Amino acid sequence: MISDNSTIVPPDGQRNATRAAALRRLATLILVAALISPALRNEDGIPLSTYPMYAATRGNVSSYVTALGVTDTGANRTLSTSTIAETMDWLIAQSFLNDAVARGEGAQVCRQIAGRAPEGLTAIEIATERHDTVARLRGEESLLHRNVHARCEIRS
Repeated sequence: MISDNSTIVPPDGQRNATRAAALRRLATLILVAALISPALRNEDGIPLSTYPMYAATRGNVSSYVTALGVTDTGANRTLSTSTIAETMDWLIAQSFLNDAVARGEGAQVCRQIAGRAPEGLTAIEIATERHDTVARLRGEESLLHRNVHARCEIRS
């Protein structure tokens, strides 16, 4: 279309399409900048959260409270979460053990677990273990230290 002053003016539809495309590009650029900004600032936060519990470098040693079954030969057996804390959730079972040891109730919880223990076990031990995290993830021997808080025999 040609106007009075001989300037070429695009039709309204084409002008609107060009404007919409420019706005989409601008919106995309702003969104991408907002998403990568926490990574560039080395900061955990909105709009991109990497979860604060994973946002910092951790050491190669992990400590956690365990409850293990002991056989008559002295071998350790991993207990199920339902045996440990009557739950199917590992995090709840871990929290149950952590809280018991922190309150000084390891012996009491040990007896509770012994009452739910499967056949073939002669004792239950509740202990804090320190492991080499990298070795553990590789499936290698990882135990660095074990501090037993409670041991209770299983009555047959």
